[in-house]
Order: sequence, then structure tokens, then C-alpha cells
Amino acid sequence: MRRFALPAIVLLGLLLRILYAAAIYEPTLAVYHGGDYELYRIGAEILSRGDFSFTNDVFLLRPPFFPLLMAALDLQPLLILAINILLSSGIIALTYALTRKLGPMKNAEAAALLSALLVALDPASIRYSALLLAEPLANLSFAIILICLLALRRAASRPGLCLWSALAGAAIALSALARPAAELLWIPFALWIFLVRADRRLISAGIFTLAAAIGTGGWRLHNANTFGHSAYTTLGNWNLLYKRAASVLHHGADLPIEDTLVELARRVEAKLGNALDGVDINRPHHHYVGSPQLQSAMTEVATDIFRAYPLEYIATTLAGLYRQLLDTLGPLRLPGIGWSLALLAAAAFGLLLWLGEKRWGDIAIIALPCAWYLLGSLVYCTACSSGRDRATVMPLLAIMAAHGILHLINRRRAASANPAGPA
Repeated sequence: MRRFALPAIVLLGLLLRILYAAAIYEPTLAVYHGGDYELYRIGAEILSRGDFSFTNDVFLLRPPFFPLLMAALDLQPLLILAINILLSSGIIALTYALTRKLGPMKNAEAAALLSALLVALDPASIRYSALLLAEPLANLSFAIILICLLALRRAASRPGLCLWSALAGAAIALSALARPAAELLWIPFALWIFLVRADRRLISAGIFTLAAAIGTGGWRLHNANTFGHSAYTTLGNWNLLYKRAASVLHHGADLPIEDTLVELARRVEAKLGNALDGVDINRPHHHYVGSPQLQSAMTEVATDIFRAYPLEYIATTLAGLYRQLLDTLGPLRLPGIGWSLALLAAAAFGLLLWLGEKRWGDIAIIALPCAWYLLGSLVYCTACSSGRDRATVMPLLAIMAAHGILHLINRRRAASANPAGPA
């Protein structure tokens, strides 16, 4: 029966994702439209016409991996949704493989199955599988990065070492081409390679970094040559101002959010020396892309806001922690909060156990990306999608939580078997 456990868990996760998508479905697909999806759709329509020059400035906002997938699926929303659900379900199986590839642990098979089950049941993972966004593609790529890195740690031969190093770097590039948050993820992972490899660390870290740099640096070079921007995406600056700083100014100046956005746009235009007549609620959308001077002005305005309202900056940071760690938008919000509290408590306990066991390599590959994604959301966009980064690192949280849960179960069993205690 044990050999059927993983397929059963994957099928359960698939069923839950299908049921959630069916529950929020309505014929016009209005729940999926607007915001990020429209940007992806515009890019996909350009690609579906056979234009692969990537010269439309929509690609300066959103890298092309997900629009390419949408174009390959003929922009059929239900088909895209089905593929997203399948990609998300694939992460369940990869979580099992990740757990087995970590260092030796007690009840390794049980830990791997429990980790996979936690991902299958996770409300945030279910929610982000059922949206027409790039998260399932980016998150699956992220899980593949981890698989390659763990294989790299154990590689004994030089060819195997080179292969896994290159594949891990390429996976980072693919994940970043789906979602820019992974662009510089090679930095903490290169440090991890130095930590865990006792030999050939320069070769492995060098090949890994080179492969990642070719992918991510190549897209930066494309943006510099095509748009005059050396940035990987201009959306980071936009989020910093119209999401992060807007939240601070909204609370600090007690302004309605619409007035807050207009005020920020006016400050940007003033720094550029432009006339302020006609600046209205639509102007922030004109700041998605633009000259490097525009990007600098947006960053300066955001920094001014943070300096003017330090207490509100701290308060919105705490609100961002709540959104990313506990909240799940939509019909799963209430059960999601309780689930997240229990999951994080179990994951923290599992991490403490690993600290006691001095499993530094395993701790680092768990903690580094978790900190990376969380800090990125707190710096750039505390008001962005709740639980998005938690869903990205869910396989890692599940592994830690499974270790903590099994430890408690085993301790309870031992106590039940010997109620009198040691003689």
C-alpha cells in the first residue's frame, strides 16, 4: 500500500485544486482578469502573432516565460488554468523528492509523504494554482532549483558536478523569466554551495553562477539594448512607490487611497520637471515603464515617503508580515489563517530540532530562500498578493513542519509504550 501513497496524495492535491477552481469559476472569467493577467495576456498576444523580438515594453514589465506558455496554449483561459493546476500538483511530487534528497533523517519515507501531503492541502498553494498568473510555473521552477542543488551536493564525479551545477543555474534563470523575484537568488545559493561542498566548490559555484548569469544577465542585456534600461524589470520600482510607499503615505497622511496614488504621481512628475495639470488616478499606470530618469524619480519619491513616516513604515511592515505569513485571500482566508499558524509553528519547531542536530547545510537551503522571498516582499510590496511568497517556499516549510510533527508523534508513541518512564 505504501507505494500508492504518493500518487494518492498527488491526486488529492489535484482534486482540491480542481474543486477550488470550479468554485470560483464564472463564465466571463472576470475573477482572473485585470492587473497582472492583462499584462501577461498582452505579451502572449504579441507572441502568438509570431513576433518574438520582445520589443514591446510590456516585456520590460513582465519577462516572457509565462506569456510564451500562454501563447503556446493559444491564449485559452481554461486550458491555461488546467496547465497551472497540473504544474502546481507537480510541486507536490517534487516536495516528496526534496525531502528524500535531504540529509539522513529518521522515518525518511514518512517525512517525505507528510511533506507532500502538507503541500497538497495548503490553502495558499491551492489558491495560486487556480489563477491565470505565473506563480505555478515560477514555483515549479523553484522546486526544480532545489532538486538540482541537492543533487549537486551529493555529486561525486566531475561530470555529475558540472551537470547539476549547470542545471541548477539554468533553473534559476527559468524561474526568474517567469517571476523576477528569483533573478538574484543565485547569490544566497552560491554561498550555500560553498558551505556544503568540501571539494570542487569553486568549480561548482562558478558553473552554477555562470549558468544563472547567462539567463538573467541575458535578459538584462536585452532590456538595455532594446529599452535603454539595465533593470531586469521596471515593475520593482513601480511596486516600491505605488504599493509600498502608497501604503505608508495612505496611513501616515490619512489620505484616501485614490488621493494617495494621485499625490505620488504628482510628486514624480514634479521631480521630472513636468507640468502637473491633468495628473489624475490614471497617471500611475503611465509610470509602469519609461525612461531611467522616471525610475530614479519614483525611487526618490518612495524614499522620501519612508523617511517622512518611519512609524507607518514599521507598521506596514508588520502588516506585510501578516499578509505573507498568515493571510490567504478569497474563500480560503479563515481556514487559511489557522492552517498557517499551525504550519509555521510546526516548521519553527522542526527548524529548532535541526539546529540542535547541527544540520547546517539543510538549515541553510531551507532558511536562505525563505528569508529571500519574505524580505523581498517586505521591502517592495507589503500590500501585494497575500501568501504569494509563502506559496513559493511551501515545500521548504512543509519539510520543516513534517520533521517537527513526526518528532512529536514519535515522542508520544515512546511515552505511550513506556508510561512508567525509565527505571
